[in-house]
Order: sequence, then structure tokens, then C-alpha cells
Amino acid sequence: ASDTVGAVALDMAGHLAAATSTGGITFKQAGRVGDSPIVGAGCYADDQAGAISCTGHGESIMRLTLARYALSLTHDRPPAQACAEALGQMYARVGGCGGTIS
Repeated sequence: ASDTVGAVALDMAGHLAAATSTGGITFKQAGRVGDSPIVGAGCYADDQAGAISCTGHGESIMRLTLARYALSLTHDRPPAQACAEALGQMYARVGGCGGTIS
């Protein structure tokens, strides 16, 4: 299967974590590294800003460092709005599409 599994968690001490696992894309180039293992692209967690896991077009996610960018928008807007705006920016700037959980 090539589905993405993402998770965000808050522990009892108030610390956040994020994780992303993917099966990759069909017909990927040998040696290609996707966005999932790149901190700030496929996932990111910061106890003060939040936690996020991303899915979608990996090259676009990496170019924008989508997870980091979306969390940077949460300082003055709700997480759902920040994620929607970040996804819109990704589409506008590099043409990629995706989704998030936060």
C-alpha cells in the first residue's frame, strides 16, 4: 500500500509529538527521499506552536517545508485556518496539493 499514516500526540506532561509514515509514490526514482523523514516538511512538533503531520505531493511539501510553515501561522490564527492557508500557499507557489492533521 502507498497510503500515508500521520499522527500527532500530546502526552501527560504536555509535550507534543508528530509522526508521518508513507509508502511513497508509484514509480519513484531509485534513491528518492520523500518529505516524511525531513523535519519541518512531512511533520513537525513544538510544545509552544503545535504539532502537525502532512500528506500529499512530497516534492512540493519539501519545497515549502509545509509542516514548519503551517505551524508558523498558528501564532495569530486557529490551527485549521493556518493549515488551510499553508496548503493554499503550497498550491499557489509550487503547484502541489496535500493535507494535514494538527
